[in-house]
Amino acid sequence: MENLKRYKDWIELNEKESFRSPGYYTQNKNPNFIYRKNTKGKWEFSEKNKFKFIPLQGGDTGIKSLEKYSMPIKLRILFVGDSNTASTRFGKFYGWWVKYNLGDNVIIDKIAKGGQGTLWMIENLKKHLSEGKKYDVISILGGSNDIWNPSNSLTLEEVKNNIKTLVEIASRNSSRVVVISPPSKEFYPPVVNKNPEALGRLKITEELREWEKITYGKNFIDFNFITSSKGGSNESYFEKDRRHLLPEPKHKQLGNLWIDKIYWG
Repeated sequence: MENLKRYKDWIELNEKESFRSPGYYTQNKNPNFIYRKNTKGKWEFSEKNKFKFIPLQGGDTGIKSLEKYSMPIKLRILFVGDSNTASTRFGKFYGWWVKYNLGDNVIIDKIAKGGQGTLWMIENLKKHLSEGKKYDVISILGGSNDIWNPSNSLTLEEVKNNIKTLVEIASRNSSRVVVISPPSKEFYPPVVNKNPEALGRLKITEELREWEKITYGKNFIDFNFITSSKGGSNESYFEKDRRHLLPEPKHKQLGNLWIDKIYWG
């Protein structure tokens, strides 16, 4: 508590000016000073993955005597991936939503290219980090093209080993590494039509997801689940190919889950 500083002024919570996205609030767009509303409607303040309840003064109109902790000014993030990270319509992939929510003090880089697998990611991550760049968080979303792109055709064990390698490389550079499972292919036409080969690839995707969940635990985000019917998705959330997601709502949801994982996970 030595670094605790108190703000004396009232901070008005105006939805147009203060809320970057429903449920999140950042003081002066500073990602190191972030609040969210919990399931009970109370405000929580995150400080290095710890939170405390913030009493509201005057209902939902403001917070008095805000508490701020001394933390780094900027948050540097590197997103590594394939087409899910490279772009979506209007460029609003999940990392875009992270920056949108947390404000201008977030610095985002990405290493991503459509159609590429984890071997490409390993090669390009090594090259990128060899330039001396440092990050607070490195986020990895890979494996989909290793399973679904016939030109890659890696086994599940090979994909796992490549994910491990990516995490090891990232861990030498960053204080936090996040692993995101590939999105569901439940609505992909060959799967819907029960093509045996596609159903086999779908099973491997699920097995990769379960392995990542067990292996990376608190540093794992389940994109596969939220893009499945069990996670509330349907085919209208996807592009015409039924493989790539529209920016909203699922990329936006993944961005919010990413913030929750870093600040409260």
